[in-house]
Amino acid sequence: MTSTKLFFPQAIYFDTNAIWSLHSGNNNIEISKLKTTISNLLIPEVAVKEHVHQFFRELKEDIQKLENLVERIKKKLQLGSITIDIPVDYFDSINKRKRHLVEDVGIKTIPMPQQLEIGEIIDLALKRNAPFVHKDSDKGFLDSLIVLTIHRNMLEFGYEKAIIISNDDDINNEEIKRKFKEHNLEIQFFRNVREVNQFLNERGYNLVRAYEESIKKYLDEKSSEIFKYILENGEISEEQILGRGIWGLDGEERADIDILSEINSIKPLKVVSVYLRSSKEDPPPEGFQSCTFSVELEIDFSGLKYRDTFLQPLAYYSISGPEYIKRNIEIDDSLIRKTSKINRQVFVDCYVKLDENTNERELILRKIH
Repeated sequence: MTSTKLFFPQAIYFDTNAIWSLHSGNNNIEISKLKTTISNLLIPEVAVKEHVHQFFRELKEDIQKLENLVERIKKKLQLGSITIDIPVDYFDSINKRKRHLVEDVGIKTIPMPQQLEIGEIIDLALKRNAPFVHKDSDKGFLDSLIVLTIHRNMLEFGYEKAIIISNDDDINNEEIKRKFKEHNLEIQFFRNVREVNQFLNERGYNLVRAYEESIKKYLDEKSSEIFKYILENGEISEEQILGRGIWGLDGEERADIDILSEINSIKPLKVVSVYLRSSKEDPPPEGFQSCTFSVELEIDFSGLKYRDTFLQPLAYYSISGPEYIKRNIEIDDSLIRKTSKINRQVFVDCYVKLDENTNERELILRKIH
């Protein structure tokens, strides 16, 4: 079993031997479960070809055994002939059927890189480095093509973390992990899809949190756009600034002012946290995730504090420009003029796209509350 430390796999790759356990469509229960968590399922083209030829060789052996059996039956029963109808082009039939199976369960085939250096494969073979660990050089050659295809695919699409499903010890070993780590790529190995589902289910909450963190990282990069949107479109209540009513119940610091007379400035500081929203509750456009994030604001304001009494006037303020000023208030001996700063959070609903296949990223800001 692999290490249990937290990581969010951006892709899951299948080795040749993983195809043997596939069944068509929804009959493949474990694959269906897997796709509810991670939809980016990939297999190298060379792995599909290797599986087709493995199946073809086994079928040829079975046909030869069948022909030998038929000959023995003919002799024992003294029959003139027994006809066995085997299609002439059964290799093409097998090839199409196996490729359709991979496609049918939602696994995308990735081509071998065009710029793959043959010298790199030769170097692995001469040094007997993984996956060239046995004398079976044909197997080592194909395994190296599979590993290098996965390696190049992760680099091309920016996948920093991935899972490889393989029960082949020549691929599933620490030496391969170290080679990926040299390029800041982290991989975890599992022997079958069921193990992957168990791993993801046990760490489902952590995976969601990791996804939220990846969204937050993207929002941090878009902070200038987000802050501009908040300053141009946001509203904030006197209750929220002063920490009264429901805002006072949230445990926020209460302002030492009773009447807010003027907002001097509002400065967005940072994106604080991200929360995923249910797609059923808030259906996003195709390819987007619905979420809400909070932004911390530094509010510089002026106001009045009553010496002996407490008043609770309510008013809303646009965050932008001259509408900061609320009203003129007559100052008497019962009031003290004060200027203060306080930090408050506003919440923004949005749609975010972080496409794992194309590395396309997009942010749609929707509502501030």
